[in-house]
Amino acid sequence: MKFVIFVTLFALVGLVQPTYIPEDDKSLEIPIACEACVAFAKIIEGLVEKEVPKETVEKEAEKLCELLSGTLKTFCEDHLVSVVDVIYDAISKSTPLLVCTALQFCL
Repeated sequence: MKFVIFVTLFALVGLVQPTYIPEDDKSLEIPIACEACVAFAKIIEGLVEKEVPKETVEKEAEKLCELLSGTLKTFCEDHLVSVVDVIYDAISKSTPLLVCTALQFCL
């Protein structure tokens, strides 16, 4: 059930439909990286509020990235999954945008 909520939240923020990212583009522009991180952090924030354990959030984040495609999938796997624990720890004391700025996804 938690995974369904996780995927639904990602869909609501628009990350499951990366139609504006060309498949052959190997890098995400900063605004897209920022948007992806903020959306990801918002999902984690919701899970932290529901007291979902960090280990569960980390596993579900990996599963979520597998559902994405193209450049967004690569970005998620290479950059967002590796900072789930940082976001998890910081999000209760900050905002998604500030966390992503500190992680240098947003400038």
